Amino acid sequence: MEHVKFDSTAIDEVFYSNRRRTLLMRYRKGGLYKYLNVSRQIFDELVNADSKGIYWNSMKAQFECIHLE
Repeated sequence: MEHVKFDSTAIDEVFYSNRRRTLLMRYRKGGLYKYLNVSRQIFDELVNADSKGIYWNSMKAQFECIHLE
């Protein structure tokens, strides 16, 4: 599982499993969410986006989401 810490006002950090196609995301304002069936391409685009929050807000509705904490 890959771990990336962001310098973002919206997203604190993400964990990505390419094998499981799962993205765990911790938001700065609290909350840990698991997004299912996230492709490697989407993960790479998120990591490289100028604004992580704007990018993810435009993408997240297409993924099943589980609120973990």
